[in-house]
Amino acid sequence: MLIKKKHTSKLSTTLALYMLLSAAITMVFVLPIIAFISSLELEAVSIAFITNLDALKWFVTIIAYVIFSFILFALIGNKIRYIVNIEERISKIETGDLHTSIPVHGNDELSSLAAHVNTMTNILRERFEIEEQLKQEKSELISALSHDIRTPLSIAISYLDLLTESNVESEEKRQQYIHHIRSKAYLIKELTDELFYHSLSSHSSAPHSFAIVDGRVLFGQLLSEFIFILENENFAVQLDEHMPEAFLIRADINQLLRVLDNLCSNVIKYADFHTPIQLSVKLHENSFELKQINTVRNQQIDSTGHGLGINTCKKIITRHEGMMSTQMVDALFSLHIVLPLYKSEE
Repeated sequence: MLIKKKHTSKLSTTLALYMLLSAAITMVFVLPIIAFISSLELEAVSIAFITNLDALKWFVTIIAYVIFSFILFALIGNKIRYIVNIEERISKIETGDLHTSIPVHGNDELSSLAAHVNTMTNILRERFEIEEQLKQEKSELISALSHDIRTPLSIAISYLDLLTESNVESEEKRQQYIHHIRSKAYLIKELTDELFYHSLSSHSSAPHSFAIVDGRVLFGQLLSEFIFILENENFAVQLDEHMPEAFLIRADINQLLRVLDNLCSNVIKYADFHTPIQLSVKLHENSFELKQINTVRNQQIDSTGHGLGINTCKKIITRHEGMMSTQMVDALFSLHIVLPLYKSEE
């Protein structure tokens, strides 16, 4: 049968040592006096003198208790002050001040208690910071989704206006418009579903559905729609396309569509009608590159909406393991996107 070893309290041991030390120091002072009194008793010749010696003994006893108590309290005073310090700092932590820490002194139960309280405080502070960060990211995500819903909605309305207010050249063109409207409607539904999901959940990152797709076909369609919309808004677009062969990328098509929709929306809002929009797409050995350059109109940019759109695009491109950068020099805005190509492991 195993016998559990009883834990010895370090604090109790320390206090016991303090008491023994206090007693030893007291005896150093008192023993010579006791020895002197004993020698006087041997020489005592009268009852009155013996009575005075008894009174002296009581006085020495009281002095011994006083010395013992003084030394003991002097030794344990630091421990008492440490306990008071711990209690005061725990009270601060209880009020929500999670940046308060307790100094760790010594190597006993009090120092262990202080270390454990500090560890718990650090864990709570980190959890609160993570929760606050998640709340902030969730708020930004919901704001970005709300912003992104407007872009496909505006594009769908533009297509509807083209169908109702102008003579469509052919049935093929008409079906193409309807196809674009339907795709934008599905995108709006997906974005509203995502918005509803994140408004109720504690997650802060948007779900992605990646697939290996033909990048040449995908970006050909996206850029074709991008140019079509801008030209219908009376913008001139200059396209420098260099995609001589098919290539594969790992992409979430709907998320990349959000990127192009945001870029298109920003051009419509802020670009100068009098200068062409310059687009360049190039295929490199390990990456796909897209560049956009346009002149900004002489007006104040709505930094709130513009920032949301650009930040959303950057996050989406980053999740695709790509890179996106923007630059504004005077009235010239430039944008650069690089996405890695998918290489099979064969």
